[in-house]
Amino acid sequence: MKTQSNTKIYKTFILTLALLLSCTLNLKAQWTAQSIGMSSIYLSSVYFVNANTGYATGHGIYNDIGMILKTTDGGANWTQTTFDTSDIELNSIYFINNDIGYAVGNDWLSQISIVLKTTDGGNTWINQSINIIGLELYSVYFVDENTGFAVGGNLDKENYILTDCILKTTDGGLHWTTKTNGLNTSYNSVFFVDANTGYVAGYDVHNNAVIMKTTDGGENWVSKTSGISNSPEFYAVYFPSANIGYAVGRTGGYNYLGVIYKTVDGGNNWTLQKNVEKSYLLDVEFPETNIGYVVGYDGNSNGLILKTIDGGLNWVQQNCGSDEELLSVCFVNKNIGYTVGNKSMVFKTTNGGGTPYNIQSYKEE
Repeated sequence: MKTQSNTKIYKTFILTLALLLSCTLNLKAQWTAQSIGMSSIYLSSVYFVNANTGYATGHGIYNDIGMILKTTDGGANWTQTTFDTSDIELNSIYFINNDIGYAVGNDWLSQISIVLKTTDGGNTWINQSINIIGLELYSVYFVDENTGFAVGGNLDKENYILTDCILKTTDGGLHWTTKTNGLNTSYNSVFFVDANTGYVAGYDVHNNAVIMKTTDGGENWVSKTSGISNSPEFYAVYFPSANIGYAVGRTGGYNYLGVIYKTVDGGNNWTLQKNVEKSYLLDVEFPETNIGYVVGYDGNSNGLILKTIDGGLNWVQQNCGSDEELLSVCFVNKNIGYTVGNKSMVFKTTNGGGTPYNIQSYKEE
């Protein structure tokens, strides 16, 4: 027969063992570094079409030579694909299927926009010759093989006039039409939930938050910022379902905060989910409705990964060991994911970055 004292000792032992096990599991590396075989590359975007085949865009930190990298073995090895790389900075990449993909950015020397297309799985890329002077493209998204969007901002550097720009194609990138809402705005992200309904997110010339929504395939756009405060700059928007969406960014000023906002009514109203002190939150993705990831960096430029498993009610920081900014995240499913960033940083997880183990506080009955 156990005495009350022995029972306490036994329960204390079990609790201590559970805590030690929790620490061991959390200390185990859940994100592993992947080598791309090159150093000093600023990797701005990553996209995987399946568990094995993926792409990353970037440019040299010191020479501004643009590049697109490809892996066919789940990130173990990366090769550089072929296109004219001189003076090009690529900011975003998106694939419709295994063969057809697009990458967007700008030529920093001639100050013209760049849209590249591949039809052979990234082996070769062709410039779509958009060539809009002053336009920098930051994000690209396609709803099908023919219809796609690219967004950015057109900066008149002499007069410091920023003009919003949304490009649309309905013939697979052969021709693009320009749509502007007449705002002093730069769009950093575009996302569509179906052929008609889409969102763009960014900030205006006064660093105020901008989220626009279309319900007619990009012909008309309406501002959707109800509930957003402290004038954050948004860098990414993502909708795991028709009505539920997330936008991430940061507030301005010296005491800036990384912010995560959520909507449950198709962008009509937004609520703040989380503040992260002195942080930039740059990308967001939800492989499932309630499971999501946000990446960025803290005030010391260390990589930052946040995960939620309850639709944004709670966020847990994950450690990948990066001492450089993380700029983009892509998940193949809820377990396999990748994040990329500055100085050739590529990290992979095969278990969702690890599951946080929370020990409930013990209470004697």
